[in-house]
Amino acid sequence: MRCKGAIERDTNWYKGWHIWAYVHYRAVSHLEKQNKNHPKLDQHLLPAVTGFIRSVALAPYDNLQDTLRLLTLWFKYGARRDIETAVNDGFDTLNVDTWLGVIPQLMARIHIPVRSVRHGIHKLLTALGKKHPQALVFPLSVAAKVSATMFDQMLTRV
Repeated sequence: MRCKGAIERDTNWYKGWHIWAYVHYRAVSHLEKQNKNHPKLDQHLLPAVTGFIRSVALAPYDNLQDTLRLLTLWFKYGARRDIETAVNDGFDTLNVDTWLGVIPQLMARIHIPVRSVRHGIHKLLTALGKKHPQALVFPLSVAAKVSATMFDQMLTRV
């Protein structure tokens, strides 16, 4: 694979990491359509995740698509130990500002059943809240209102 050689020669080249991650992401998408447990999925999943993390780190302000693809893989496969480890290690290297553009996606998954992913989301939101509390006021207000409305609706059904 040509892009593997490119990222080995220049480890700080955003475009190389982006292409590397995207090729593996497309392979994961293709294999998922064939079979959710396709044996070749493992060959592409971790390189896609680590590639997107590196890509996002190298282009911190022009990376929304890569960040969204990374979140998609994390939300789907975050229960896997190798993905959990890669995400935890990788997220520590990313600037907290990276997550400002995806707050709605994080809020939508705040109660995801996968404990490690849920914990990671809480960690990201906490870090965001420390640096940019104003960015969370509206999303948290909406989430609280939706939760209260859902709770009221559940009570009226009982």
